[in-house]
Amino acid sequence: ERQQFLCDLESEGEVERFGEAVVLLIDKLDDMQKPVIVGRLLSAAMRGDISRSRAIRLATVVKNSFVDDLNMLAAGVENVEGDAFLAAAGLLGQVSLTMTSTPNAPIRYRYVRSELGEDLVCYGLKPFSAKSDK
Repeated sequence: ERQQFLCDLESEGEVERFGEAVVLLIDKLDDMQKPVIVGRLLSAAMRGDISRSRAIRLATVVKNSFVDDLNMLAAGVENVEGDAFLAAAGLLGQVSLTMTSTPNAPIRYRYVRSELGEDLVCYGLKPFSAKSDK
């Protein structure tokens, strides 16, 4: 899988660009859990589970996120402080909980994982298992 991945990079002329992106990304990680997550994402790209651009996009979100928020995302735990940030990063979406006919009544929302968030959980926040499906 790795050899095929490298061959694909070479045929597309993307070896240097991809390598530079990975080195720059890893250099800016601020928590020891993040390289593990990024490594899992890149491994998923090498296996063909996700595209290289999706893996780099997710790795960039990981770089810019607070690792405890990411762990709560994986656990499916509501995180009042972090959910708005994760939503802004594209990992969560808002769903309306209540609709009311009372004028000026606040609408309550809750967050659910977006497709991007599901990919991060599946390919970056959980260890790889050849048997598991997304």
